[in-house]
Amino acid sequence: MNIPWRITLEKTRHFIQSLTPHFSKTFKAPHLVTGERGEVEAMHYLMREKYYVVARQWRSPKAPGDLDLIMRGTVPETGEPLLCFVEVKTRSTRNETPAHAAVDSHKRKTLRRLARHYLTRLDRKDKPAIRFDIISVYLDGEKGSDIEYYKGAFGWKDRSPYADHWQ
Repeated sequence: MNIPWRITLEKTRHFIQSLTPHFSKTFKAPHLVTGERGEVEAMHYLMREKYYVVARQWRSPKAPGDLDLIMRGTVPETGEPLLCFVEVKTRSTRNETPAHAAVDSHKRKTLRRLARHYLTRLDRKDKPAIRFDIISVYLDGEKGSDIEYYKGAFGWKDRSPYADHWQ
């Protein structure tokens, strides 16, 4: 019996795709597990600082990447609503390069693009102040975690006091 090769390939592809969800639920690469743990630590830290979770790992169908945390708070000086787009960088050890240094110009551009996509979904009447923050989380199994929080780490055009530090 001669089975056309196209049918065999198609059946093999469907079989492999049917197995993918089972394996992806049971195995995650160690760096992804570390990253998720860091995001949870950062989220809890911000909640203790009186921020409220709006979204976690938000994705746009129109742009690659994700926004780790979107948090709502208030501007201390004015009390007006504040929307923070928070990039979380997690490391299991401290080395010569700090974790927040990984947020380079390309990453900032991606985060700005995603923030614009998110903002288009908001009601035009609800225009909170916007801030881009970075949280570096250093995990240590024995001590817990060490968190460094950079409020206003960069802006829409890199006019932040921290901008030169990461370029």
